[in-house]
Amino acid sequence: MVSRLRLMTLFLFLFIGIANAQVSRVSGVVLSADDMEPIVGATVLVNGTSIGTITDVDGFYTITDIPASAKTLTISYVGMKPEQLPIKAGEQRTLLQTDSKMVDEIVVTGYGVTKKAAFTGAATTVGSEKIANKMDANPIKALEGTVPGLQMNIASGQPGAPANIFIRGRNSLNSGTQPLYIVDGVPFNAEIVGVRSSEGQESSPLANLSANDIESMTVLKDATATSIYGARAANGVIVITTKKGKAGQVRVNLTAKLGVQMMPAYKHFKSYPLGADKYLELWREANANNYAAYGDYGSVGYYMNALGYPYTNEGYDEFLNWGIDNTSPAGTKTNWLDEVTRTGFTQEYNVDVQGGSSDPRGPRYYLSLGFLGDNAIVIGKDLKRYSFRYNFDQEPSKYVKFGVNTNFSFTMTNMGAGGGYF
Repeated sequence: MVSRLRLMTLFLFLFIGIANAQVSRVSGVVLSADDMEPIVGATVLVNGTSIGTITDVDGFYTITDIPASAKTLTISYVGMKPEQLPIKAGEQRTLLQTDSKMVDEIVVTGYGVTKKAAFTGAATTVGSEKIANKMDANPIKALEGTVPGLQMNIASGQPGAPANIFIRGRNSLNSGTQPLYIVDGVPFNAEIVGVRSSEGQESSPLANLSANDIESMTVLKDATATSIYGARAANGVIVITTKKGKAGQVRVNLTAKLGVQMMPAYKHFKSYPLGADKYLELWREANANNYAAYGDYGSVGYYMNALGYPYTNEGYDEFLNWGIDNTSPAGTKTNWLDEVTRTGFTQEYNVDVQGGSSDPRGPRYYLSLGFLGDNAIVIGKDLKRYSFRYNFDQEPSKYVKFGVNTNFSFTMTNMGAGGGYF
């Protein structure tokens, strides 16, 4: 009885193997995982053979005369990650994911999205990976060193400080030279703000955008931008596209970034700031030079005569103590650089939910919450930002499409003084 059972099991496995080997025809449909639209012209190849085909206008494919030794198919398309699937009976549905490494092949213009190969203007696109890797309150600084021909000057280490960008060089001495910013198709006012802007203490409205929410930034460099946006694009255009929902999937991301900022090694500042002894030496020398040049008519002579101090090192020391009202204990030496600097610390936390209906006509959404805290190396200069973004879009028919893009942020900035005062 046992031998008969083993024999029947062996025949059953042989029958299954023969049935699998006899699959000589496969069919299926290939869709984009982003919007569930059919992919036209995707390559479907039987691995290990030269047998293959491409998908039709509806994304369908059929392959016949598949050899018994073939086990898998490879489906590929330009700009998307290839997929492998087993050869089996019945129609198969395959979703291809967008390859983030190919984002540079897409250019966002005022008229929509186009392939870079079909775009006749000069443009450079920076993807979300490069943008999110930079830890700065102002996401526009991610373009530094990544866009050919773009010059960026950053004159301040203040968190959220603006960046002066020149796409076509300094083509004007008096008028504005900054590019036009477009966020999700809407012109964005990026004029610098700050109650102490006259002292160089400024903040950029772009610091209210979270780098985690940006899908791409496209820099339009040449005159073709003016045909889209008019005279405002004379200095170039930077098009910022935020993230949207993905059809047929729900993805939750939680990111945390921590960083520190430190002064260079102190040995590079051994002569700045001056120690007490060095400062006293230079003070005496400066007063002696002033008196030698101007005598009693100079500022040193005026005060020294009025106070009755002798023109000696001891007299100059007394003049110094009178001028600064020195109440420190004798021998006190303060390193003022250490008193006003610290080890800077940056922390950023983001959580986002991205998803949508598997129906190509269904809704898609993107929701994110973020916090950024940036303490600069100078005490009294810091920034805190709380951000919220909600993007929603739907295309219920071929002729109707609508959506909502919202961004709320609350930013607190301490700018401190812009310079020293005597």
